[in-house]
Amino acid sequence: MDNGYLVVRIIENSLLPPGGPILLALFALLLVIIFRRMLTLSLLTTAILLIYFSAIPVTTGWLDSLIDHPKPFDIENQKAEAIVVLGASRYRGAPEYGGDTIFGFGLERIRYAAWLQKRTGIPLLASGGSPTGETVSEAELMKKMLEEEFSVPVKWVETKSKTTWENALYSSKLLKQESIKTVALVTHAWHMPRAQEAFEKNGLIILPAPTLFHSKNPLNRGILGWVPDAGAQYKNWYLFHEIAGQWWYRYKY
Repeated sequence: MDNGYLVVRIIENSLLPPGGPILLALFALLLVIIFRRMLTLSLLTTAILLIYFSAIPVTTGWLDSLIDHPKPFDIENQKAEAIVVLGASRYRGAPEYGGDTIFGFGLERIRYAAWLQKRTGIPLLASGGSPTGETVSEAELMKKMLEEEFSVPVKWVETKSKTTWENALYSSKLLKQESIKTVALVTHAWHMPRAQEAFEKNGLIILPAPTLFHSKNPLNRGILGWVPDAGAQYKNWYLFHEIAGQWWYRYKY
C-alpha cells in the first residue's frame, strides 16, 4: 500500500466523525484524570455534542445543503463525446463472486453510467486505480461488471488514479489523445462539485451526470430527525469528508 495514501486515510479517520469527537472525548477524559478543571468539562461536553450531532438526520440535511448539487444530465439537450465514471468501493475477496468486485458507491455509479450509455451510445471510460495496492484496478473491475452484467462496452480504462484529482489527471490525458474535450461525468451528486472542478482544471469541458441525490426519508421528519441513527452517521461522515475535500482541493490545486 502506498505510504502517502495510508497517512492520508489515518489522518482523515482520526479527524472526521466519529474518530475526531471520540479522540477529543478521550483527551478530555485524560485531562479530567490529571487536572479536574473546568476546561476539561467543557472539552468533554463539546466532544459529546459533536458525537451526537454527527449521528442525527438533521445534520445530514444541513450538510447536504452546503454542497452545490448540479442538475441531472439532460439526455435530449446535452451532447458529450465520452462518459467518464469514477470508481469507488471495492468488495475485496468476495467469496460469492470468487474474488474482488465492485459494490456500494462504485456500483451505484456504474449502474447509472450503464443506464446513460445504453440511452446515448456514447463511449465509456472507467477510471479508478488500486489505492491499497491490489494487482487488479477498480477500473478493470468496473469494466468487467459493466460488460458482463450490464452488457455495456467500456472503451477505455484508467488504472493509475488513487484520488479524485488523479481520476481527472489521467482520464484527461487518455481522452485528449482521442481529441475528446466534452465529457459526461458520472459520480455521486454530493461528490460532483469537487470532481467537476478537478476535471475542468485538467482541460476538459464537463457536463455533470450526477447520481444518488439526497432524498428525504419520511421516517426522519419531526422528532425522529433529532434521534441518533447509524445510517445518518454514515451519511454525515462522507458529507463531512466531501466538504473537507473541497476545501483541501481549493488549497492544494
